[in-house]
Amino acid sequence: MIDAKDELRKEFEAILINEYGPLVFSEGLCKVFGFCSDYALSRAEKSGKLPIRLHTFKHKKGKAAFAKDIAIWLAEERINYLNSESQQ
Repeated sequence: MIDAKDELRKEFEAILINEYGPLVFSEGLCKVFGFCSDYALSRAEKSGKLPIRLHTFKHKKGKAAFAKDIAIWLAEERINYLNSESQQ
């Protein structure tokens, strides 16, 4: 049986892959996480404030995250938000 979080994850993953492909690089990461610049994203990563791990790839400039990892985080955030709203 598929639960609500897994359904959300699949939905978010499909949106991210459609928009950015299976890897989301800096410009997309800034949009997803709400950073105004690559510098802000880099600072957040260095201070451990990103909710997912960024990866480097041979022959690619910058860092990226897997769309699936972002989708998992987004689904968890959405479920937590809905649960907190229902408790109020």
